[in-house]
Amino acid sequence: MNRIIRKYKKEALVFLLLFIAHTMWMYALFINEQVTSYYSGSSYRLESNPIKVNEFNQINAKVNEGKSSAKNITGWFQINDETITDDRNISISSDVIYVFGNVPYELGATAEYSCAISSDKAYELWNSYNVEGEYVRIGNVKYKVLSVLHGMSDIIIVNANGQSALKDAEITALEVEIHEDDFWSPEVFEYENFIESDIIVSYTKITGILSSVALLPAYGIFLAALSKLVFEIIQNRKNMPYIFILSAIGLIWIIINVKIFQLNFYIPESMIPDKWSNFGFWTSKINSFREYLRDVALMKSYYPDLHIKTMTDSILIYSVLSAAIFLFSARMLEIRTENKLIVTELVIIIILLLSFAVSYINNIVVKTSNIYWMVIPGYILINYVVNNLNIKYKSFKDVIKCLQ
Repeated sequence: MNRIIRKYKKEALVFLLLFIAHTMWMYALFINEQVTSYYSGSSYRLESNPIKVNEFNQINAKVNEGKSSAKNITGWFQINDETITDDRNISISSDVIYVFGNVPYELGATAEYSCAISSDKAYELWNSYNVEGEYVRIGNVKYKVLSVLHGMSDIIIVNANGQSALKDAEITALEVEIHEDDFWSPEVFEYENFIESDIIVSYTKITGILSSVALLPAYGIFLAALSKLVFEIIQNRKNMPYIFILSAIGLIWIIINVKIFQLNFYIPESMIPDKWSNFGFWTSKINSFREYLRDVALMKSYYPDLHIKTMTDSILIYSVLSAAIFLFSARMLEIRTENKLIVTELVIIIILLLSFAVSYINNIVVKTSNIYWMVIPGYILINYVVNNLNIKYKSFKDVIKCLQ
């Protein structure tokens, strides 16, 4: 037994790392699915041209009456370092966001004269995370805590619908959820409401980018295998049988990934100029990017932004780490025989099933991409083929014999 452990300890470590990487990737995909389901439409930031709560209610009424293409809207404003007091007259300070109109469920369970509180603030006030049903006083109004936000910090979300005391409050942001087959354009929004939005954040674009980040392990392994094939072909360009076999393997793998597993690589049309020598196009893109960075830097820390930033950080960290572990583990594996290749592929299938089991145990249900099942086995198979092709053979028959 000790001899077996010593002999296969490297493989055992690799398989353990692969299991960790698969589980991390599963979690990244789960968070991405949450972001996609939570956020849709656009958020209009009205920091230079805020509107009154009464004006917002008029806009919301138009939506409810079906006079706008938007499905529903949410308006909010934020006060930093507000004093929060409980029934024992113990006080703490916290950022408070007052939400009007439709209160999205990702902001926590709230109703009129109720709130959701972040877990760190709950513990600071009551030394407990189980504080549903407790009461807090903000200003002269008493709110019931309906939910605890474990994914955020230093925030309290208040459902401000129906509070006449806040009718003169200025709303500095609007979140607009749109129909799937319709769109409420900024121009129409500004025309209908006679206001101008400073920043327009498209949650649809953000979630699209995050979906690509969540698939980073698949893209990374795909490109690593493709790069290995291209490098070997360039290094041995005088050996036609070798090049022919490698090209065929690479082409088949690309077709399987693109056509069957729907791995798509594309350049957005907005990034393609009419002429590549059009320097004005690239200058305008650079300026737009600078303006975008400036807007992000000046943007106030509203809860939906904080929420999406937190989830974005998690997706990025787990995707990058899992991609790095995948590639590191695959490089550590030295598969020289057909039997070892078969065993390795079977073990990876078991690892995949175990990662699914772990996710279900932790109540993480996620719609994984089909390429989840393809990238690692495909990469290892290509590695095996490349490493076992002996380029000293000059005929197709010899190359085929070498693969057998």
